[in-house]
Amino acid sequence: MKKMMRRALIGAALTATAFCYGQQAEKKASETPPSTDQTAVAELPQEERSLQLTFTVQELDGNGKILNSRRFDTMVLANSPKGAGMSSIRAGAKVPVQTGGAGSFTYIDMGANFDVNRARIVKGNRLAMGVSSEISSFDATAGSESQPRAVHQNRWQGDVEIPIGGHKVIFSSDDLSSKKVMQIDLAVTPVVERANGTDK
Repeated sequence: MKKMMRRALIGAALTATAFCYGQQAEKKASETPPSTDQTAVAELPQEERSLQLTFTVQELDGNGKILNSRRFDTMVLANSPKGAGMSSIRAGAKVPVQTGGAGSFTYIDMGANFDVNRARIVKGNRLAMGVSSEISSFDATAGSESQPRAVHQNRWQGDVEIPIGGHKVIFSSDDLSSKKVMQIDLAVTPVVERANGTDK
Protein backbone atom coordinates (compact mmCIF):
# COMPACT_ATOMS: atom_id res chain seq x y z
CA MET A 1 0.00 0.00 0.00
CA LYS A 2 2.78 2.37 0.92
CA LYS A 3 4.61 1.52 -2.34
CA MET A 4 1.47 2.32 -4.36
CA MET A 5 1.01 5.69 -2.61
CA ARG A 6 4.68 6.53 -3.15
CA ARG A 7 4.42 5.73 -6.87
CA ALA A 8 1.28 7.90 -7.17
CA LEU A 9 2.98 10.85 -5.47
CA ILE A 10 6.07 10.52 -7.73
CA GLY A 11 3.86 10.35 -10.82
CA ALA A 12 1.92 13.47 -9.79
CA ALA A 13 5.15 15.35 -9.14
CA LEU A 14 6.55 14.42 -12.57
CA THR A 15 3.31 15.50 -14.28
CA ALA A 16 3.34 18.88 -12.49
CA THR A 17 7.00 19.43 -13.41
CA ALA A 18 6.35 18.67 -17.07
CA PHE A 19 3.36 21.03 -17.13
CA CYS A 20 5.37 23.92 -15.61
CA TYR A 21 8.23 23.32 -18.06
CA GLY A 22 5.83 23.41 -21.00
CA GLN A 23 4.31 26.71 -19.84
CA GLN A 24 7.77 28.28 -19.45
CA ALA A 25 8.83 27.10 -22.91
CA GLU A 26 5.65 28.49 -24.47
CA LYS A 27 6.14 31.87 -22.73
CA LYS A 28 9.78 32.04 -23.86
CA ALA A 29 8.78 31.28 -27.44
CA SER A 30 6.15 34.05 -27.43
CA GLU A 31 8.71 36.57 -26.12
CA THR A 32 11.36 35.66 -28.73
CA PRO A 33 11.81 38.54 -31.27
CA PRO A 34 11.08 37.81 -34.94
CA SER A 35 13.90 36.35 -37.00
CA THR A 36 16.24 38.56 -38.99
CA ASP A 37 14.59 37.42 -42.23
CA GLN A 38 11.12 38.47 -40.99
CA THR A 39 12.42 41.89 -39.89
CA ALA A 40 14.15 42.41 -43.25
CA VAL A 41 10.93 41.66 -45.13
CA ALA A 42 8.97 44.14 -43.00
CA GLU A 43 11.52 46.90 -43.65
CA LEU A 44 11.79 46.48 -47.44
CA PRO A 45 11.29 49.85 -49.23
CA GLN A 46 8.47 50.39 -51.68
CA GLU A 47 9.17 49.57 -55.31
CA GLU A 48 10.79 52.29 -57.42
CA ARG A 49 8.53 53.82 -60.05
CA SER A 50 9.17 56.19 -62.98
CA LEU A 51 6.77 59.11 -63.34
CA GLN A 52 6.50 62.04 -65.73
CA LEU A 53 6.10 65.52 -64.24
CA THR A 54 4.59 68.28 -66.37
CA PHE A 55 4.92 71.86 -65.14
CA THR A 56 2.59 74.26 -66.98
CA VAL A 57 3.18 77.98 -66.41
CA GLN A 58 0.07 79.99 -67.26
CA GLU A 59 -0.61 83.72 -67.43
CA LEU A 60 -4.26 84.65 -66.84
CA ASP A 61 -6.12 87.93 -67.22
CA GLY A 62 -8.34 89.45 -64.53
CA ASN A 63 -11.26 87.24 -65.63
CA GLY A 64 -9.30 83.99 -65.41
CA LYS A 65 -8.80 83.59 -69.17
CA ILE A 66 -5.48 81.99 -70.13
CA LEU A 67 -3.40 84.47 -72.15
CA ASN A 68 -0.37 82.25 -72.70
CA SER A 69 0.96 78.95 -71.49
CA ARG A 70 4.38 77.27 -71.38
CA ARG A 71 5.00 73.60 -70.67
CA PHE A 72 8.04 71.90 -69.12
CA ASP A 73 8.38 68.10 -68.81
CA THR A 74 10.77 65.98 -66.78
CA MET A 75 11.03 62.49 -65.30
CA VAL A 76 11.47 61.45 -61.68
CA LEU A 77 12.13 58.10 -60.03
CA ALA A 78 9.92 57.82 -56.96
CA ASN A 79 11.00 55.80 -53.90
CA SER A 80 14.63 55.91 -55.06
CA PRO A 81 17.09 55.53 -52.15
CA LYS A 82 20.11 56.43 -54.30
CA GLY A 83 18.89 59.44 -56.27
CA ALA A 84 16.66 60.69 -53.43
CA GLY A 85 13.82 61.18 -55.93
CA MET A 86 15.40 64.25 -57.54
CA SER A 87 14.89 66.04 -60.87
CA SER A 88 15.68 69.50 -62.25
CA ILE A 89 14.68 71.71 -65.18
CA ARG A 90 16.65 74.72 -66.43
CA ALA A 91 15.02 76.51 -69.37
CA GLY A 92 15.91 80.05 -70.39
CA ALA A 93 18.90 82.19 -71.24
CA LYS A 94 21.60 84.34 -69.68
CA VAL A 95 20.73 87.91 -70.66
CA PRO A 96 23.41 90.64 -70.71
CA VAL A 97 22.51 93.74 -68.73
CA GLN A 98 24.62 96.90 -68.96
CA THR A 99 25.98 97.89 -65.57
CA GLY A 100 28.16 100.88 -66.37
CA GLY A 101 29.96 102.38 -69.31
CA ALA A 102 30.16 100.96 -72.79
CA GLY A 103 31.09 97.31 -72.79
CA SER A 104 30.32 96.79 -69.08
CA PHE A 105 27.76 94.03 -68.68
CA THR A 106 26.56 91.47 -66.21
CA TYR A 107 24.52 88.38 -67.07
CA ILE A 108 21.30 87.42 -65.34
CA ASP A 109 19.35 84.16 -65.70
CA MET A 110 15.95 84.57 -67.32
CA GLY A 111 13.43 81.80 -67.80
CA ALA A 112 12.04 78.95 -65.71
CA ASN A 113 13.79 76.75 -63.15
CA PHE A 114 12.20 73.80 -61.36
CA ASP A 115 13.67 71.46 -58.75
CA VAL A 116 12.08 68.31 -57.33
CA ASN A 117 13.35 66.26 -54.40
CA ARG A 118 12.21 63.49 -52.03
CA ALA A 119 9.71 62.11 -54.56
CA ARG A 120 7.87 59.20 -52.94
CA ILE A 121 4.57 57.39 -53.34
CA VAL A 122 2.21 57.72 -50.37
CA LYS A 123 -1.33 56.60 -49.58
CA GLY A 124 -1.17 54.00 -52.32
CA ASN A 125 -1.50 56.21 -55.41
CA ARG A 126 -0.30 59.74 -54.59
CA LEU A 127 3.08 61.35 -55.24
CA ALA A 128 4.53 63.48 -52.44
CA MET A 129 7.61 65.62 -53.06
CA GLY A 130 9.37 68.86 -52.34
CA VAL A 131 9.19 71.40 -55.19
CA SER A 132 10.90 74.74 -55.77
CA SER A 133 10.34 77.01 -58.77
CA GLU A 134 11.67 80.29 -60.10
CA ILE A 135 10.11 82.15 -63.05
CA SER A 136 11.70 85.36 -64.31
CA SER A 137 10.95 87.60 -67.31
CA PHE A 138 11.36 91.17 -68.51
CA ASP A 139 8.53 93.66 -68.19
CA ALA A 140 6.71 93.89 -71.51
CA THR A 141 6.88 97.69 -71.34
CA ALA A 142 9.75 99.02 -73.45
CA GLY A 143 12.57 100.49 -71.40
CA SER A 144 15.13 103.14 -72.14
CA GLU A 145 18.77 103.83 -71.40
CA SER A 146 17.84 105.95 -68.40
CA GLN A 147 15.09 103.60 -67.22
CA PRO A 148 15.78 99.95 -68.18
CA ARG A 149 13.01 97.40 -68.21
CA ALA A 150 12.09 95.82 -64.88
CA VAL A 151 12.53 92.10 -64.29
CA HIS A 152 9.55 90.15 -62.97
CA GLN A 153 10.51 87.26 -60.71
CA ASN A 154 8.40 84.67 -58.87
CA ARG A 155 9.94 82.18 -56.48
CA TRP A 156 8.17 79.44 -54.57
CA GLN A 157 9.15 76.41 -52.49
CA GLY A 158 7.04 73.87 -50.64
CA ASP A 159 5.81 70.29 -50.27
CA VAL A 160 3.03 69.02 -52.52
CA GLU A 161 0.98 65.83 -52.84
CA ILE A 162 -0.71 65.02 -56.16
CA PRO A 163 -2.71 61.96 -57.28
CA ILE A 164 -0.84 59.89 -59.86
CA GLY A 165 -2.70 60.51 -63.11
CA GLY A 166 -4.00 63.89 -61.90
CA HIS A 167 -2.84 67.49 -61.64
CA LYS A 168 -3.03 70.46 -59.30
CA VAL A 169 -2.24 74.19 -59.25
CA ILE A 170 0.70 74.36 -56.84
CA PHE A 171 1.45 78.10 -57.05
CA SER A 172 -0.46 81.27 -57.95
CA SER A 173 0.56 84.91 -57.75
CA ASP A 174 -0.91 88.27 -58.75
CA ASP A 175 1.13 90.50 -61.03
CA LEU A 176 2.07 93.56 -58.95
CA SER A 177 1.89 95.91 -61.94
CA SER A 178 -1.34 94.65 -63.56
CA LYS A 179 -4.44 92.55 -62.98
CA LYS A 180 -2.82 89.48 -64.47
CA VAL A 181 -2.20 86.27 -62.54
CA MET A 182 0.60 83.76 -62.97
CA GLN A 183 0.08 80.17 -61.86
CA ILE A 184 1.91 76.84 -62.06
CA ASP A 185 0.00 73.62 -62.67
CA LEU A 186 1.75 70.31 -61.99
CA ALA A 187 0.56 67.03 -63.54
CA VAL A 188 1.84 63.55 -62.61
CA THR A 189 1.60 60.84 -65.28
CA PRO A 190 2.57 57.18 -64.78
CA VAL A 191 5.12 55.73 -67.19
CA VAL A 192 3.96 52.43 -68.72
CA GLU A 193 6.72 49.95 -69.58
CA ARG A 194 6.38 48.06 -72.83
CA ALA A 195 7.20 44.40 -73.28
CA ASN A 196 10.62 45.15 -74.82
CA GLY A 197 11.66 47.16 -71.77
CA THR A 198 11.26 50.64 -73.25
CA ASP A 199 9.12 53.32 -71.69
CA LYS A 200 5.98 54.83 -73.14
